[in-house]
Amino acid sequence: MTHIGPATSVVVYFPGIALRAGPVMPLSFVLTTIVCLFVGSTVFQFSKYVPSSGGYYSFATRGLGSRSGFMATWSYLIYEIIGAAAAVGLLGYLVSDTLKGEFGLSIPWWIIATATTALIWGLRTARIQLSVRISTILGALELVIMLALGITFLIHPRPRLFLPCASEARFLAHHFGGILGGMIFSVLALAGFESPAPLAQEARLPGKFIGQAVMLSVSVSVSSTSSCPMPARSAGALEIWLPSPPIPSVLRTRPSLWGAGWWFVVFALVNCCVAVGIACTNSASRVMYTMGRAGTLPASFGRIHPTHLTPAVAIGVAQIVGDDGDPSGRLNVPS
Repeated sequence: MTHIGPATSVVVYFPGIALRAGPVMPLSFVLTTIVCLFVGSTVFQFSKYVPSSGGYYSFATRGLGSRSGFMATWSYLIYEIIGAAAAVGLLGYLVSDTLKGEFGLSIPWWIIATATTALIWGLRTARIQLSVRISTILGALELVIMLALGITFLIHPRPRLFLPCASEARFLAHHFGGILGGMIFSVLALAGFESPAPLAQEARLPGKFIGQAVMLSVSVSVSSTSSCPMPARSAGALEIWLPSPPIPSVLRTRPSLWGAGWWFVVFALVNCCVAVGIACTNSASRVMYTMGRAGTLPASFGRIHPTHLTPAVAIGVAQIVGDDGDPSGRLNVPS
């Protein structure tokens, strides 16, 4: 669940889904959920018979051969490493902008991102129990806050806050195009449900629990986030609690229903970015460790820390390669 990141899904991706799908936003989300359940079912079945820290690498190699497994795994690693970097960069951007806007403190985003990277690196190098327990706590807090926020706005909608969408004829005339466009962002909002698979070597009864964790991740994520989309108020707008653009102005918008409690949303976003960084590095490092043991990557990737028993080399490479540093001093966040 921490890999999926419900808070960033609601804040970052839902406005994109609304802009492209318009009134059929719920249908896009439902169809995407079905697709993810099919993919999750595949991971569930493979995890029963091939439980491995290689995750997709082991599955694709066993089913399609070493060449296909290698290519599939590189695609997965690019997604995982960039995902961790994006989460850390987003956290630095959000915190820096919030501190400047609310308290007048000017702290460059890269300082916050670097400190977060060091924190994640330290947690990841420690034993797996520590990082997983911290991720569990952070994920639980995030889910509670997002559920409370969604329920609040369902019970007390704010008619003055809406996101213009589907106002152009081309969106309404081509319903399938809007549905597909919404599904793309819906996939991003649910991506990460497969991340338990690479933890099979460190799990109890992996053949049983890994598959259950994958399927539960999809189900709980859908349940926690589906309370936030609002129905179409008209053909030209959706009732939604986020302003446009949602970042960074979402952190400065405090609905009267929560008042000072709006800072819980800020906390959920920061919490989500840290948790996503931990989860992505967990998965990527385990896959690279397995590839190092198999000889697909240099053997050093297959080494484990003598004290903490974690793949320290793979973790270090994932953190360094995924560093979201920008020599120009600016973070490229899509509008």
